[in-house]
Amino acid sequence: MTETLHFDDVSAAALETDDEIVARVRELVRNAIRHQVWLMFLDAGRRQLPVIMPTDVPPAPDEDDPSRIGAFIRELAAELEASTVVVTYERVGGDQLTDADRVWLRALHEACENSRVAFSGPHLCHRRGVRAVEPEEYLG
Repeated sequence: MTETLHFDDVSAAALETDDEIVARVRELVRNAIRHQVWLMFLDAGRRQLPVIMPTDVPPAPDEDDPSRIGAFIRELAAELEASTVVVTYERVGGDQLTDADRVWLRALHEACENSRVAFSGPHLCHRRGVRAVEPEEYLG
């Protein structure tokens, strides 16, 4: 039986480190079942806000996705009074990056930079769980 996370149980705990953020994403997203991007937001105290947004995405980003996604993140963060966005890229497969993954991760990284909102990630959600992805794995 899987334990359900309730917002009241997690909203008071600050996510101070990258490991704590990855652990929270792992609790929420668990493992990959489709191709999508997840956005989660933290307040100025690095506490999780009550919005978690999954969005199905195509196999490859469009050329304008970094600016479009960045603008969306910026607007939503302002509405939520969020100081940080946590970005997770989900796709079925193992934990090793493919060239297609790197294209999406670069687009998401650029989107976060365009948003002018602090960000954590992008993280990779794969068939066995969630892991942090270091910039040198996809920006190189």
